[in-house]
Amino acid sequence: MKVSVIIVNWNRKKLLNACLDSLIVQSFKNFEIIVVDNGSTDGSNEMIRKKFQQIKLIELRKNTGFCYANNIGIKKAKGEYIALLNNDTEVETDWLSELVKTLDSNSNYSFASSKMICMTDKTKIDRVADSFTTSCFMFGLGSGDNAAKEYLTSFEIFGVCGGAAFFRREIFDTIGYFDERYFAYLEDLDLNLRMAHAGFKGIYVPKAIVYHLGGATSDGMKNPRVIRNTIRNLWFTLSKNVPVSVGFKIAPRVLIYHFYWMIKFKCFWKYIFAWLSYVVQEPRVYPDRFRIMRNSVLSSDDFYKILLREDKRVFDYLNRQSIKNTGKEISGFWRWIFHQSE
Repeated sequence: MKVSVIIVNWNRKKLLNACLDSLIVQSFKNFEIIVVDNGSTDGSNEMIRKKFQQIKLIELRKNTGFCYANNIGIKKAKGEYIALLNNDTEVETDWLSELVKTLDSNSNYSFASSKMICMTDKTKIDRVADSFTTSCFMFGLGSGDNAAKEYLTSFEIFGVCGGAAFFRREIFDTIGYFDERYFAYLEDLDLNLRMAHAGFKGIYVPKAIVYHLGGATSDGMKNPRVIRNTIRNLWFTLSKNVPVSVGFKIAPRVLIYHFYWMIKFKCFWKYIFAWLSYVVQEPRVYPDRFRIMRNSVLSSDDFYKILLREDKRVFDYLNRQSIKNTGKEISGFWRWIFHQSE
């Protein structure tokens, strides 16, 4: 088996049906589909058994979250490559073909991102890859850009979004699986950082097209649970993956930008309570941190250079958005946040 495509589902029968319809007509044929269902009650499983008998269905009794369910799917997968796909996506016919062709012909790369396009407005990019900067926020690179005119060529990336990700199986054999303490949100950031520490590199594949609805399962950042898990998991991730010397270098930008974020989105107390939840649970991540740092192939300087590279990418993206929307370039605060001199 060349590829295993894993989809986690929870009560999204119609979206899942459309996603599976797009997968079964792939031009690339040597793959299996595994749906891990998190205790759906909307007839999703019955629909799969009736319409998609060729699909491997794993039924869990309750909503175990993104991490546990994906880990179950990965462990059951037989493929040389592992593709993760959200249930609120649809893929172009050559999606798998382009990803397999790219990694088969580029042994230096072990994972790949797709060109994710907004399903509700197919002229706009949802994201092409995930970036992580010295302010310690994850950015969906390319969000809102013109899908037909931007990000037309491949480039080396920091990380992938778990909603449409493609990996060599050896990654999970080497660094392990998703951290199930996260339940959901930013588990892909943690995985991206662990891949970087292990020396795995990724590439963006512009011809691998995925249409993404977004926010269909969690209702986005209006959901208090999303806010709590996102903030707690972010600090878990920093505690596990950021070298101490780098932490001291980036601390001023992290504190100032996070304070800005709390004020802008009017979630100061929610942020504080989520952060306190992290503090109580922080000792749980120490064994992971010691293992990651002990086995890392990156020096602290190497790690810092990756963040600086992503600073430049995110700044260029935000600056382009600013020029398009206001006619003005970004200056002052944002140049400082992203290490860009005047």
